[in-house]
Amino acid sequence: GFSMDNVGKSEEAIEYYDRALEIRIECLGQDDLRVAETLHNKGALLCEADRADEAMECLEEALRIRELHHGEEHESCADTMQWMGNLLRKHGDPSEALDYFKFALRIKQTRLGNDDIDVANTLFNTAVLLDDLEKYELSLIAYKEALRIRKLVLGEKNDEVADTLFCMGNVATVIENHDEALGYFKESISIREGLISEEDPTSQVIDDTLLFISNPRSLRPDLVSQYQKLIKCFEEALPLTKLLAGPNHKDVSRLLDRMGEVYKRLHDWDNAIGSFQGSLRARKEGKPEGPKDDKESALLMQRAGECHLYKNEYGRAKSIFQSALKILEQNLGRVTMPVASCTYCLGIAYYYLHDYTHSRLLFEECKRIQVQVVGENNNLVARTLCWIARQHEKLDEHDIALEKYLSALRIYKLNKSSSDFRVVIMLLHSIGKTYEDDKVNLVDLSLKCYIEEINIIQSKLDQGESETANLLSDAYFSSGLLLKKKADLEASVEHFEKALEMAKQCDGEQSERIATIEDNLGMQYALRHELIQSKTHFSSAYRIYEQTIGRDHIVTSEGSETSG
Repeated sequence: GFSMDNVGKSEEAIEYYDRALEIRIECLGQDDLRVAETLHNKGALLCEADRADEAMECLEEALRIRELHHGEEHESCADTMQWMGNLLRKHGDPSEALDYFKFALRIKQTRLGNDDIDVANTLFNTAVLLDDLEKYELSLIAYKEALRIRKLVLGEKNDEVADTLFCMGNVATVIENHDEALGYFKESISIREGLISEEDPTSQVIDDTLLFISNPRSLRPDLVSQYQKLIKCFEEALPLTKLLAGPNHKDVSRLLDRMGEVYKRLHDWDNAIGSFQGSLRARKEGKPEGPKDDKESALLMQRAGECHLYKNEYGRAKSIFQSALKILEQNLGRVTMPVASCTYCLGIAYYYLHDYTHSRLLFEECKRIQVQVVGENNNLVARTLCWIARQHEKLDEHDIALEKYLSALRIYKLNKSSSDFRVVIMLLHSIGKTYEDDKVNLVDLSLKCYIEEINIIQSKLDQGESETANLLSDAYFSSGLLLKKKADLEASVEHFEKALEMAKQCDGEQSERIATIEDNLGMQYALRHELIQSKTHFSSAYRIYEQTIGRDHIVTSEGSETSG
């Protein structure tokens, strides 16, 4: 039951707790401490599930047994009383809940000492309840003591410390201690940014996900939670900073810029754009004298332009990048990395506007600058070469595209320790597709690329992530098609089956991609004379096509004919 509770399976946990209770009561008797332990755990879980009456019944019985064995003044009794206080706070009388918290706090301080982390947690919960009762002066005192203990036990850079500071900032704001409130929020922000930089190294480097406009890199769920907490801190700190420093102060501009980066990491493009634009406006209006179009303003414009790219607003992005590039060239000259970066972004905008000739020229210029500044064997040069190759592909210049892709791969292999494996995977896939093209038609080399791609994904990326499953599905499907072309029935079926398994992890049971894989599996099983398997896959493909692209589509019609 405890294990199920920890992984969020509440109903299963309650079932196991009930079975444990039945066995413990039968074997040990109604008043055994182990019965109280199970009742306490079940009551706490029911409290979180908002099943108030059942929860209180379990907790009262757990408290009765614990007091029978230990008396009232025991920390286990205090734990149960604290949960009863939580229950009353949510579903009963907050004033009565406060009495339970006070009693639990007194017991814990007596039994565990004033510096125990359990004391800090009870103080924190008491402070939250005092907020509900609008007793803000008292709640701030409780938060401060909880903060002291948490810093002492957990260290300065801890999630619970940041939570406490955030709550203190809210209370100080309510009682209009604005300077104090802003100080708390700033400290909480600093801690959260530090925690994120440790957990998410890409937050501190140039994370050039612009290779993947259609599939921006997603965050782990625990990191999403950290970023969401961070943005809440920023949202509280921003109005206070405007109030205390003025709406166009440099601190306001910096805060908005940092907020934009967080929104960008959360893929909240609209709020990211709004934050970058707000930062730019504050920066310009806060400089009554001197040039307003400087390097920092151009970089803010570029960051906003990148968000427009992710929103598929390519014309808007192009316009912004052009303006930013002009400012950067005026302020820094042409041969600088900021100019190269902005030229790179402008090239992407032209690519998605289908102006491949203009895009290629921009990427060639970007590469020329990068080679002069960082040398020809830098990973940034390799990424630009990938984009140059893409343009040649679009212009039907496959030999040149292949040459550029292979040059990029050579650089990545040279810098193996610092390479982003997602980029290498994408590159191998692109090389495989180019080898596969009818004008090149080097099937064995293409297959070799896909197999290497699969091996890298399986060895270097987290197998539990949907992004990994998505990459694996694409690689297995491409290799399956080539094996089908080589008439290797056994291997092609194996690769298509794996592609289907991975696609279902990402897409669920219904997507056009899944239908396409099912269709190919149907063909391969038919060639192997396994007609029942073949019929199952063809029928599944037809059903999905009918639901996703419609019954009257030519692909659906062909699926129906094949099944027949």
